[in-house]
Amino acid sequence: FDSLGGTEIEIDDSVASSGLTRNEQTGRYRTFGDKFIWTWDDLDAAALVNLPLQSDLAMVARDKWERLVDRVTYFGDSTVKMDGLLSSPTDLTEYTVANDGTGSSKSFASKKTTPEKIDRDITDILNKVGDVSENSFTATRLLLPPAQFNIVFSTKTSQFSNVTIMQAILERYRTIGINLEILSCPKLKSGSQGSPFATDDVMVAYPYSDEVAVHKLAMPFTMFPVREDGDGNFCVPCWGKTGGVVLRHPKLVIFGKGI
Repeated sequence: FDSLGGTEIEIDDSVASSGLTRNEQTGRYRTFGDKFIWTWDDLDAAALVNLPLQSDLAMVARDKWERLVDRVTYFGDSTVKMDGLLSSPTDLTEYTVANDGTGSSKSFASKKTTPEKIDRDITDILNKVGDVSENSFTATRLLLPPAQFNIVFSTKTSQFSNVTIMQAILERYRTIGINLEILSCPKLKSGSQGSPFATDDVMVAYPYSDEVAVHKLAMPFTMFPVREDGDGNFCVPCWGKTGGVVLRHPKLVIFGKGI
C-alpha cells in the first residue's frame, strides 16, 4: 500500500540563529549658506556689455559648495565632529607600500623604470580588501593622486609593449568580471587641506558600495528665487546640507602612504 509519512522538527535553542548587533550611531550635518547680490548698477553694466552676470555668480557660489562637499566627503569636519572617508586612519586598514624604488623609495616616480613594481603595489592593495573581508568583498575603486594617476595611465608595462599599467590592470579585472574604477583624486596629494596624511601622497582602495560607505547629502545645492534685500539690491540665497560619510565597514577602506 502507499503511505505518506512526515517528521516533525522542533526549532529550539540548539539550532543556531543569525542576528545583527549594531551600536547606535549619531551623525551631524553641516549647512552651507551663501548668496550672490546684484545692484542696479550691476544690472545696467551687465546689460550694456552683454555679460551673463547671473550664470557667472551662480557658478562661483556652486563652486564654493562643491569644494566644501569634496573636502568633507574625504576628511570630514572636526569642528562639528563629522566623519569623512579618510578622517580616522586608525579605523581603516593600512597597506605598507614596498620601498624598493630608486633610493629605497616607495614613490611611483622612483619605480617608473620598473613598472612591474607599480603594478604589484596596486594589485596588492586591491587584493587587501579580499584578505580583510575573507573574500566577502572585492575592491572596485582605486583612488590615486593626480601625479601617480598620470604615471599609471601613461607608463607602458615594458619597453616592448604598448599596453599601459592601467590598461593591464583593468583588463585583468575585467576578465574575472570585476568592473574596477581607477580615478584621479587631488585630495590625496600631500598637504591637502584637512588631510590626516600631511606629508604623504596616498592611494586608497575600497569596495564602492553602500554596504561599505554611505555619503550623506541631505540637501543638494539649491538656489532660491531672487528677492530684494531691502537696500535696493537683489540677492539669490543659496543653501545646501551635507553630513559627510558613514563608514559601515571601515576596515575595508585600505590606504597606502608614500607613493
